[in-house]
Amino acid sequence: VELSRLPLREPYYVALAQAYAAAGELSKVDEVVAEMMESGQPPGQAMFSTLVEIYVQGGQLGRAMQAYEELKASLGVLPGPVLTALMQAAKGTGSVDAVLVLQSEMR
Repeated sequence: VELSRLPLREPYYVALAQAYAAAGELSKVDEVVAEMMESGQPPGQAMFSTLVEIYVQGGQLGRAMQAYEELKASLGVLPGPVLTALMQAAKGTGSVDAVLVLQSEMR
């Protein structure tokens, strides 16, 4: 089996996104997601959760909320740790609108 012919799976893309984020290359994170989608592998819970975490840690609450909305739309169910991380980030930035949206989701 040639390794170059094996399809890349979500864990590969998650690890790549995390590596770029750790290096401070947040613009490359978006490229990873685009590459993932171009390969026919739609982002799943692991990638969306990773994106939310990366953007929260990078101080980009708006981007984190966007990834959260995409996760919610694709799964219909939200992982608790993602919602908790977003809530903490929203409170930390003082974004009342985001806090209200997330509180309504928790009910």
